[in-house]
Amino acid sequence: MPTTEELQQIATQVRRDVIRMVNGAASGHPGGSLGVADFLTVLYFEIMRPDHEKFDMDGKDEDLFFLSNGHVCPAWYSVMARYGFFPVPELGTLRKLGTRLQGHPSTQEKLPGVRMASGSAEMENFRKVRTGRRLCLPLRKRLTTSLQ
Repeated sequence: MPTTEELQQIATQVRRDVIRMVNGAASGHPGGSLGVADFLTVLYFEIMRPDHEKFDMDGKDEDLFFLSNGHVCPAWYSVMARYGFFPVPELGTLRKLGTRLQGHPSTQEKLPGVRMASGSAEMENFRKVRTGRRLCLPLRKRLTTSLQ
């Protein structure tokens, strides 16, 4: 598990990435991304610890994260790249044509770590998925336990 100092260094690097990405794209919302850098860093590197090497859309037996505020995706992309979901140099492609790093995360881009599109248009779907996952988790645990 990373130390507090290591987490602070990662979060600082995430902020640098955000500034570079938004500046390079000449488009985006840096404020929100800068504000969630610490939260996302601790969430991924200390609390959730997802398996970036075996990513699949099901996420069975994994902690799942759904981003409801698509405008902060530069910070999320940076954290996922630094965690190992995809190469860090890909961060330089934010909001470019043909890139997997769009202005709002999208599953159609097949970016490891993203299980659901996010943004205001997807909010109702987000609520349904989040609620469904929450309701099914206890059932899944009971079924898994009873099948063993």
